[in-house]
Amino acid sequence: MVSLAILGGYINSFILISVVGEKLANECLVIGNSIYKTEWHNLEVDIQKDLILVIMRCQKPAYIKAGPYATMTHRTILSILKTAYSVMSLLKAIS
Repeated sequence: MVSLAILGGYINSFILISVVGEKLANECLVIGNSIYKTEWHNLEVDIQKDLILVIMRCQKPAYIKAGPYATMTHRTILSILKTAYSVMSLLKAIS
């Protein structure tokens, strides 16, 4: 029973991290688009250069990575859960 509670805690933490990772990637794109839609070209040159750097950085979304292996998104978590269920079913069928 305790191991089931621990497993539930791990699953919840994975899901929470994936939700935050998805939100981070989406907000990064929104920030870049919002800056682009403003009249940044009418500002001072120093501020224009800074905003161009921010726009360039926001073109590639930021992700939370699980080491060098994968990015933490909904698709990754779903894949992990499917694989874990398949392995669990296989082990249950064997024993």
